[in-house]
Amino acid sequence: MKRWEKTVRPDMLFCGAPHILIPHAPLRHGEPMQDVVIAGTYFELLCASRGLGAVMMTFPLGALKQMPEINALLNIPDNHYIGMIIGFGYPEIKYARGVQKEMEQSRIHRLNFQEG
Repeated sequence: MKRWEKTVRPDMLFCGAPHILIPHAPLRHGEPMQDVVIAGTYFELLCASRGLGAVMMTFPLGALKQMPEINALLNIPDNHYIGMIIGFGYPEIKYARGVQKEMEQSRIHRLNFQEG
């Protein structure tokens, strides 16, 4: 564990993210679990489109449940579902996404139908 902290990052709780977003939704109104996942997914896509890194974390939720005063400090009502915490910021490591913005022209093959 000590070696991991030296090589990866010392902050295991928030993965070194400088900012966090906590999407939450009211219980007994709609589908709070799905709503939170959808909101988190859209936020991650927004971050990726702007060159930011995002990490969806559930590990810190256990710590958050032990400190209800933090929810009050963040103005999160008691009757709201919290399914994840999203850390975001400029990434230290750039990961290739599924669709790249640039592609070598030699890799593009177009089908041409010619009348003959």
